[in-house]
Amino acid sequence: MTQSKTVLSLLDLNPRKYGSLEEYIVRISDALRNQNCQSIVAFPEEVPATLKAKFQDAGAQLEQISSEGWPLYVDLRRLQRKYQPQVVHFHFFNQFSFLPLAAAIGHPKSILFTDHSRLPVDRKLTRAKCMLWDRLVLGPLGVQTLAVSEHVKRILMRNYGMSPDHVRVLFNGVNVNRFAKPTSEGRASLFDEFGISHNKKLVVAAGYFIPEKGFADLLKAAVRVREVLPDVVFIIVGDGPLERQLTDQARDLKVDDIVRFAGLRHDVDRFMSASDIVVVPSTWQEPAGLVVVEAMATSRPVIATRVGGIPEYLSEGKSGMLVEPNEPSQIADAILKILNDDSMERDMGRVGRERAENLFSMEKWVGDTMAIYATALSMAVGSAHTRALGESR
Repeated sequence: MTQSKTVLSLLDLNPRKYGSLEEYIVRISDALRNQNCQSIVAFPEEVPATLKAKFQDAGAQLEQISSEGWPLYVDLRRLQRKYQPQVVHFHFFNQFSFLPLAAAIGHPKSILFTDHSRLPVDRKLTRAKCMLWDRLVLGPLGVQTLAVSEHVKRILMRNYGMSPDHVRVLFNGVNVNRFAKPTSEGRASLFDEFGISHNKKLVVAAGYFIPEKGFADLLKAAVRVREVLPDVVFIIVGDGPLERQLTDQARDLKVDDIVRFAGLRHDVDRFMSASDIVVVPSTWQEPAGLVVVEAMATSRPVIATRVGGIPEYLSEGKSGMLVEPNEPSQIADAILKILNDDSMERDMGRVGRERAENLFSMEKWVGDTMAIYATALSMAVGSAHTRALGESR
């Protein structure tokens, strides 16, 4: 059977909300449709109706897959037989597995793995095995790994022995128009929703409630901030396993009256644009800095920890401030410094917006991806899609 101009995207991701990654896949699907190509998108979970409509409106065909074990390989083979894709693109799956070999059975022209979350390992045996897999499987099959930061690329090279020729950097991006600049009306509306006096200052954080995200440190920082500036309120957006523990901690620290937990929201951009500062207090080697970019796109200064790929996304001293992980006092001092300097807050917000527009826009993210797909799909790409990734790195 002749292969169609089709991209099969497989995501080991539960699509609970319309975040930047989900929007990226939707925009890719729309761009493929405009090039007379088909987009097949497979998730392990049923896609909620509201999100399903967005994918379908962009021309994507949704499928469901298993996330691990032999059922995953069976599902992959089923989809390859059904659609005959020329490009197979894995997200959040491990390239050091049998998946590249399984994908190669369908004879696609391109096999890609976007490495969103690679962490370092110190085991020499792991490095040796992965290096061997890279040389004997990934290289000969022409598999390309797309790292979301130079940090991830370094880990793949140093800790997993991958050849630099097999890894490219493809920065994440956001819809800068969605993460709009703040307005007084939007700020007032959110403050009213949460019963916050309009003269208060607002610090916002967002993410999944697990220890690695560092929200416990933010709560400790709130104690210090309150001592110096009583008129500051904190809103933490998200949910997760630590939700009860964090609410209890806020009560124990006696900051529960100035901390609001907003739960899982589809309008994180609204919270960011209404804030004075966005804090990203991660304690682990964060592979990238998507929340950082979202905050910069709303013209907000960002305080983030100096971990992983975050420093590549945040321009220290220009669009925000970097602090050490697990240091609540440094978070507090950075918050106080920015809140006490209106010009610093304004200038960092302006630079952050420009940085998001120029380096981390959704258009650039989609365009660079389409440029990678172009050869395999034999499609003509416009100027926005011709920035070969190697040229930008």
